[in-house]
Amino acid sequence: MNILILCKVVDNYGDMGFAYRLALSLADLAPQIQISLVMSNLPAFAPLTEPPVDANLPDQRCGAFRLLDWNDGDVCRRACEEAFPDVVLECFQCGRPEWLEDLLFGGRLKELGRTVRVVNIEYLTAEDWADDFHLLKSGTRFPCVKKVNFMPGFTDKTGGLLLDKAFMAGLKHRTAFPSALASWLSKEDCADLGSEGCFSVLVFSYSRDFSSIIMALKEYSMVRKVHVFAAAGAGRDSFIEAFRRAGEPFALTLLPFLPQKLWDSLLLQFDFAFVRGEDSFSRMCLSGTPFVWQAYPQDGQFHLVKVRAFLERLHRHLPEDAFTLLAAAFMQYNREPSLPLSSDAADALAALPLSGLSGVELWLRLFSCAAGLREGFAAFSRELIGNGDLAAHILAALSA
Repeated sequence: MNILILCKVVDNYGDMGFAYRLALSLADLAPQIQISLVMSNLPAFAPLTEPPVDANLPDQRCGAFRLLDWNDGDVCRRACEEAFPDVVLECFQCGRPEWLEDLLFGGRLKELGRTVRVVNIEYLTAEDWADDFHLLKSGTRFPCVKKVNFMPGFTDKTGGLLLDKAFMAGLKHRTAFPSALASWLSKEDCADLGSEGCFSVLVFSYSRDFSSIIMALKEYSMVRKVHVFAAAGAGRDSFIEAFRRAGEPFALTLLPFLPQKLWDSLLLQFDFAFVRGEDSFSRMCLSGTPFVWQAYPQDGQFHLVKVRAFLERLHRHLPEDAFTLLAAAFMQYNREPSLPLSSDAADALAALPLSGLSGVELWLRLFSCAAGLREGFAAFSRELIGNGDLAAHILAALSA
């Protein structure tokens, strides 16, 4: 079987991170399969890999799979002619490049007498419709191209999450600090990440006002050392700005860009995290570490519907008082008070039991009980792992 994975980079490194993990996972599970990853932005992708791939080479090996440059149609066409894909995995509605459209629908497929299966891998959501949409077939304009929709998700009726070998090994041995991080971080950074006396926090976000969070961390630092690690991205400047306005009241490390495996190792070291988007969100769900997720902002603040759906999946793993506190934090972190709410977003807010706390008081209370939240997040992680591996579910669906 030849599998072609398509990744068109849209939002930061999340699309690439997922596609890279998927290629590695499929190669681990089925080494007999030929896998090609078609990436639209090799210069951005190269730093994720270790050793880095050549950003200027349109056709190369990347570990156990072949890496192709989406933008070089001649190279990609030749590669597909050499090993015509049996399966095309489209990550996150990325569509298909012109050279592939021509191969599938321009007569070559009919000439070869082949059938190609296209799997549309959707964005991760906790909403109920994911269960119904999973493995739903879609029509195409040619009978030899069969399309099916595949939903990552949080239930055993969806495709689950990627349980790649490296991350699962790190999760199993998380108490052992990864020595590879020592060459990227200072001695103080590494010591604080491994210390019970330090409250270590990851910040990876979109741009927002961090004032109340920083003031809460400042107050919390009076009883326990606080060390924040800010990842590169659109939100880091807004965090630094608020941090400086507050007088730089705790330790702050600006993280370098890390290769993916090191990033995954680092995620497992924190006491609390703020994460964004999809890729790091799914990692934190598996980590068992308490976190707050910032969904990608949508018109009418419709993203609050997605936040509510996720919180409802998490709800049964937490005591009611802890859940109401966490739900209030999630909604405050994701809501922009100055923007109008759609009716769906307003309903999502109204449907959740919220603590009634806000601002510095809310965040201080949340940080103070972070250790107590860990048990519930760990139970949620175990449930997700029990749903099985997304890559294995893809292979099973292809074998059906």
